[in-house]
Amino acid sequence: MRQDPDWYEHPRRVGNTIYVVKVPFDPRGLAEAKTLEEKRKAYCHCAMIRDNLDRLPLTFCYYSSVWYRPIWETITGQPVRIESSETLVSGSNICQFAIHLFGE
Repeated sequence: MRQDPDWYEHPRRVGNTIYVVKVPFDPRGLAEAKTLEEKRKAYCHCAMIRDNLDRLPLTFCYYSSVWYRPIWETITGQPVRIESSETLVSGSNICQFAIHLFGE
């Protein structure tokens, strides 16, 4: 994956869990952002959440975790459980997902 120029995230495996940190949605906007709110909006990939970061419950980030399931189940050939381990909605500066592998 690290050698594939189209794969822009760099997964990190710890035991039976793979951690993926989203890259910023708008890297230039993030670099030019003056406020924390501008930085968070530039980082967030989710159009539903981006303009409502401080008004939505964490459950809205579960949508992104569901997006990862078919990708990682195809890659691993086995069921996975996805967890939103850090998100902008929860107060973090990043969005990180934990992909829990089964059957190993």
